[in-house]
Amino acid sequence: MTSAEQSHQFLIIVQLGNTEPARLQEVVPEVKLILEKLSSEPLEIAFRAISADIFGFLVRTTRAARQLEAALLRPSNFPRASGFEPPSGLDNKDHVFVLELGPDCSSSQGFSRALTWIQRH
Repeated sequence: MTSAEQSHQFLIIVQLGNTEPARLQEVVPEVKLILEKLSSEPLEIAFRAISADIFGFLVRTTRAARQLEAALLRPSNFPRASGFEPPSGLDNKDHVFVLELGPDCSSSQGFSRALTWIQRH
């Protein structure tokens, strides 16, 4: 396996500009579906704000951080061969942050599920 083919763990944080309940019902499942298609392992939610305007998923993939960001913010530019249908949910008021995770990590009780995912995947 070449270094380009090695999978990496990422924390993907999405901050929504508009959190009307109808929009949340549309956007959050679309984001999750895109990330499920990109991840080689089952997703894990790392956190979700009570207000639901910001949330994070843990993903393992061979793709680069910029590709993950582009798949969420500009899905129509993402190669069709990957099987994506462009979602309509995210707009220019929404923000995506992609952070590659390393082997050194720790958490308190509130994030123990996320830590377990990182250690096992």
